Amino acid sequence: MTHSEVARVHRFEIRNRRFNEMTAESQTTCFQMEHQLGRPVFPDVRRQHRMRFSLRALIIVVSFSAIACAAYHYWPREPGAVSSDDFHWRDYSVGIMDQAYSGDLQPHGYTCGGGTYVELREGAHMPGSTGGWYYQVGIQLPVDINVGDQFDLYPVARGRHLEPVGEFDRLGFLRPCEFAAFYFGNPIGGCLKCEDADSGGTLMVVSMTREHVTFEVKLHAEISDSWNVDIDRRFSLPRE
Repeated sequence: MTHSEVARVHRFEIRNRRFNEMTAESQTTCFQMEHQLGRPVFPDVRRQHRMRFSLRALIIVVSFSAIACAAYHYWPREPGAVSSDDFHWRDYSVGIMDQAYSGDLQPHGYTCGGGTYVELREGAHMPGSTGGWYYQVGIQLPVDINVGDQFDLYPVARGRHLEPVGEFDRLGFLRPCEFAAFYFGNPIGGCLKCEDADSGGTLMVVSMTREHVTFEVKLHAEISDSWNVDIDRRFSLPRE
């Protein structure tokens, strides 16, 4: 016998077993309904199996879809670029410059002294990678500053005395109204050339208290073989 014939015999046996379990009255009613409908009253076993399989498949698909949606919603995202901004107004401080490989000077920190040192660093980096960028500008101002003062800023001059420190560093000091700038962006970077004619800026003190100072900076620094540094914004910083 073929597979279809075996299945037909199996369905017939099930139908007969269920039919024999019925009372005489129920059997008569069943015959009448089958005659009116033109088909067996008892359900098709194979159709029941198909329906059960379809329901199971639907449940599995819905479960996997729910798991996928939850994973997409709660899976940790990449953090993206993280800001590395760092701005300082330092009273009674003098900026230190370091000679770069090109012979020009770049910011290298500060020390206590007779002046005011403004340090501006803005940038961002990608956690877990080498991607990132930042610029750093060091501005030297006089020690006595009042509200409304405006200073013209110039790139650091050539011929600055540099003191050898360690094996590689040659350090010097900024003078009032001078500034130095450095830009780094993987894989390019560079620093402002000394006495660069195309670079300059202004700094104006808007307000000042014992604890805070607000000032505006407009500055342009030409960085060879790299991105230029342009600042045009207001800063409100604590006095350090």
